[in-house]
Amino acid sequence: MNYVNMSNTPFSLIRYLFVLEVNTSFVWLPKWPAMELSLLLGETIADRLPIVEARAWKKSIAAWNISNSNFQQSNKKNEPNKLKNDNVDGKKLHQSPWPINAVIFWYPVKRSYGKGELILFELKLLGDAADHELFVEVILPAMEQISMTPYIGTKNIESKNSGSNNSGSKNSRSKNSRSNNSVTKNTNSLWGHFDIRSVYSAKGYLWRPILKNGRLDLRRKVNSTQWSSGLKPLDGSFKSLDQLTWISPFMIDGLKKDTRDSRKNNRIAAPKLFYILEAIAERMGLIFISKYSTAADFLNSLDNEERLAWKQAMEQSLRIPIYNNMIKESSNPIQGFGKGFQIFSKQIPDFIIPYLELGAIFHIGEYAHFGCGTYVIQ
Repeated sequence: MNYVNMSNTPFSLIRYLFVLEVNTSFVWLPKWPAMELSLLLGETIADRLPIVEARAWKKSIAAWNISNSNFQQSNKKNEPNKLKNDNVDGKKLHQSPWPINAVIFWYPVKRSYGKGELILFELKLLGDAADHELFVEVILPAMEQISMTPYIGTKNIESKNSGSNNSGSKNSRSKNSRSNNSVTKNTNSLWGHFDIRSVYSAKGYLWRPILKNGRLDLRRKVNSTQWSSGLKPLDGSFKSLDQLTWISPFMIDGLKKDTRDSRKNNRIAAPKLFYILEAIAERMGLIFISKYSTAADFLNSLDNEERLAWKQAMEQSLRIPIYNNMIKESSNPIQGFGKGFQIFSKQIPDFIIPYLELGAIFHIGEYAHFGCGTYVIQ
């Protein structure tokens, strides 16, 4: 099965792998680096673009700040960085501070790094945003600026210092002292203290370099369909595929339905396979139709043959109950999200695997932009 042709609309995607090298003695990562990088990168892009082009970025960042005010307020109070998984005035919280479809997936290893150590994260441009020119001309220069400019969260250290030096009263000096202590505490931030050692783009199973030792290879052709070149779905003929391990926090509608009155000792009931497939269909609709699309909208947009195949996979999934699970509530940064593994009572049929792999690649559920909602099939 060809992933790109699983619908009448090609699944456009470009995957970039960043390799960062720490260039100072010590850096400390925030609890959720993908979120901080997203906000910082979005603000930097908005500042660099011409006024008209920057408007969409600034509008999206402003909408994020308003709808996720709980998160902003918790930062001011030095409380744990947690987003609440609830609605505001009956509306779903803004899912991303970017006006384009993208995923920042941070490769989790540790939180402290020394000079010369490498840090990896993946940037995925999806749908209409899967444009290599956008990456080269807009995103990469902004990332290079972040590598050279010290920041505290999403605030520039230099501008914060210059602002604090303008006050002369005793009360102001006291505030400045607290501010400077905060600056000192945060000068170990990664931002402004790394070099972009290399950047790769995915072509099937391979990562091909497009930037190495600071040099961008403009001859390298990158398109929105090469991610699936040569990829083949997992085959359960040699190994039973009956387990999903969530490698990032996740929240899908099925988890909300299944977790009612089921929490005990911080454990959450695992989502049924049907709800996972439904979340994948919804995610495809959100990316390739509109930000208001549902799973039904996506399925209805397919040709008859493709729609029938999707529905057969979803119907068959109802016959595959969960045998065991160890899904626990994620402690941070999002309240109510799950993480862990779930085992099904029988092997997942081969014809369902490609749909699950599609969900793992594109991420599903809420806050997918920050890398939430991905898993491995075992």
